This record gives sequence, structure tokens and C-alpha cells, in this order.
Amino acid sequence: MPFPHPKLNEAAFFIELFAATQERGESLTRSADLITEASFLFSAIMNAFYSALDQWKAATKDQTAYKAFVAKYPEIYSHSHFGGWRSTTVHVQHMSISHSGYIPSKGGQVDLVFSHSPKLAVKVSNKGSVDLHFHPLYYVDYRGELKEVIAFSSEHLSELAKLLETFQ
Repeated sequence: MPFPHPKLNEAAFFIELFAATQERGESLTRSADLITEASFLFSAIMNAFYSALDQWKAATKDQTAYKAFVAKYPEIYSHSHFGGWRSTTVHVQHMSISHSGYIPSKGGQVDLVFSHSPKLAVKVSNKGSVDLHFHPLYYVDYRGELKEVIAFSSEHLSELAKLLETFQ
């Protein structure tokens, strides 16, 4: 689904690349190992979010909605000296993924994720059957809790798209 802003489409592109890296269980390039490549892609997602919001602010000149959104998500949009992920990875140092592996759901729940596989993910054609694939997931430390990167990024992309659509 195309988004109303090119930078939102860019974020969706990097989220899909991130998902492909995670599902394949191997890096997409020869220049980085899997966990480093995942962190590079997470940085690209954060940059696309920041750029979309910044361009929207310049176009609409709506300081109130902009400030409210940034205040709601300081982990992404704050300056590096306040711990902002985007600013830290661009201006200070590369941000690594907080955790790689599997963190069980709370309360004995089982998380089954039904989504479209990224185009770069390895395709296996077994019509009429279900294959369960287990691979490490990547997490970031968000407000003292580890959040799965793809879920977190996809949710934020939706929130940002709603803001940009509301004030076009």
C-alpha cells in the first residue's frame, strides 16, 4: 500500500528489508554480519521517519501537532543528548539492536505472526501445508521493555501516516 509521503514509502521499504534479513537468517550483503546489518536497517527506518515528519512540519507549519508528536515519541525524535535514536545514530555513534533471539510472550501466550513474507525471503512452495519457521527476532529497548523491531516500526509507521494524512 503506498503511503501519502515518499519518506513513508522509504520507511516501509526499509522495514521490508529488515524483515527479509530477519527471515533469511543471513545478511543481505557481504559487508556486514547479520546483527550489524539489521542495526543499519533500523537506523535507515528511523531516518525515514524523521525526514517524513520534518518535511511535513516545513510544509504545514503546524508546530503544535509536530511538537505533540515528537513529545509522544522522544526515543525516536529527541536530540542525541536526550537519547533520541535517530539523532544518536546520525550524529554520534551507530546504535546497535538491543537484543537478538526469542523472547517468549508474557502469560504463556504464543505469538503467531501472519504477514506477507518479504520478497527477498526464501520462498518454499508447499501448497496445502503450513511451514513454521523459527528464526531470531530483533528487539530495541523501548521505555524499559524490549519491543520487536518490525512490530514497533510498523506501528510507528501507521501512527506517522495518520498524522501526515490528517493535516495535509
